[in-house]
Amino acid sequence: MIIENEGKKQFKATNNWATSYPQSAYKDFRKNIDSMTPEERLADLEKYRNKDKPIGGGISSYVHRKFVLENLDVIKTPNDFLEFILYHELTHGKLLRTQYQGPLQVKPVQGPARPETPYALGDVAIPLREIESLDNYELRIDQNALPLLKDRQLKFDKAEIVINEMAYERHSKQPKIEAETLTTFRSALSSGVLNTVMMGTPADKPLLVDGVAYVPMSVASKFGMKEDARVKGYSRIESGLLGLPFQFYSYSLAATNKVAGSFMQGQMKNRWGGLATAMGAGYLSLMIKTPDWAWDNMEMEDRFARAFDQSGVLALYSDLFYTSMSTSLALGGPNISGGVLEPKFPPRKGAMGSVDAATGILGAGASITTDYTEGLYKFVNGDYGEGSKDILRSLPFARMWFWKGQMNEATNAISRF
Repeated sequence: MIIENEGKKQFKATNNWATSYPQSAYKDFRKNIDSMTPEERLADLEKYRNKDKPIGGGISSYVHRKFVLENLDVIKTPNDFLEFILYHELTHGKLLRTQYQGPLQVKPVQGPARPETPYALGDVAIPLREIESLDNYELRIDQNALPLLKDRQLKFDKAEIVINEMAYERHSKQPKIEAETLTTFRSALSSGVLNTVMMGTPADKPLLVDGVAYVPMSVASKFGMKEDARVKGYSRIESGLLGLPFQFYSYSLAATNKVAGSFMQGQMKNRWGGLATAMGAGYLSLMIKTPDWAWDNMEMEDRFARAFDQSGVLALYSDLFYTSMSTSLALGGPNISGGVLEPKFPPRKGAMGSVDAATGILGAGASITTDYTEGLYKFVNGDYGEGSKDILRSLPFARMWFWKGQMNEATNAISRF
């Protein structure tokens, strides 16, 4: 009974160190000892030696710490340490503290039971034998738990080898993929993803969009410009003004590659279905944005061409066509369509035509600045109604389709004053 109670007591003590020192304790332990020399490890170990007090403190105790240090080739990781603890606990149930076969000692006991003789009653003398020390018992448990961990590791390693061999065999039987096929697949996948919400990437936008241009030295040298250190034969120019024509062109530049490019290269499953859908959406968009009086007077060929432009199928190219037409007419040149199509807006004559030609090339920033300038010019020169109308119609969100009619009515009323 004494041995049984001691075994239960020791199991409880050992269970405490198993639960109180999780895998993080092993990480701290390895972090400390890995930075030590063998001599420093021995010196550090001596700090945990305590022969007077029973050892039951896991990695912090002398017995367990010494055993782990001697078997680091098996207890390599926090998971190994955790499994070693579990095997240690399981072994507690099989191995109990033993009695040495030494000479009997007869000890008289007075009064109630005490820890040394828990079953003594009154003045009874009982024989005692020497019981195995707690340190020795814990060491014996560790020595029996270690082979269980080794066996588990060996089985796991064998299983891993078998799995790796099977995986390699399966992989070897797979048909080989050519590098060109892989590149084509990745390009198609990327194109499909980027087509969801199109935004110009560095692959779509020319350097000029970022305000960078390269001029051949045959021209640049005449203006005293220096050759670029990285691009030989050219001089580098950097200016934010160079990017003005490309404001709000992110979609157009992206669509040139991702819509027009994929359409021409056969990446679309149904070219004509996609074209018809885009044309329908472009026609609806044009009808919503165009005033009723202008829509009623628009020829069918103009509706078709403008719907094609709004569809984005040719993206940047159709926009360049209409910009070129407006610029040519504003400067007094011919209609580049041969009179078949009309420009988006009627061109102005004289000096204002030259201004319209410049703003058409310089982009949205220059155009809105011109609108405000014209409105202020009229206002300052006494034409308060027309000046106010031009300024109000150029304000942000003033031409949204759901209140564009009301805004036009209000500004027309103001212009009469």
